[in-house]
Amino acid sequence: MKKVLKVMDKTGDSCVEFDTAVDNEALSEGRKLFDSIMAKGSAVFRVNGNESEQVRKFDELGAENVVVPRITGG
Repeated sequence: MKKVLKVMDKTGDSCVEFDTAVDNEALSEGRKLFDSIMAKGSAVFRVNGNESEQVRKFDELGAENVVVPRITGG
């Protein structure tokens, strides 16, 4: 199944696409990115139309996912 991680950060936003049905470099990079995002304390949301649900594990990702960075005060 094709999946997209839409990452918002201080440099703007980017999209990372991979297919969980194909074990290749893109899938490996997608998993590494997800693990890195979670380690930094960011939140990942699976988006389905007007609804979203927070995801805490790589295997819970939906077709479209949005990454929101951890908000820090200054």
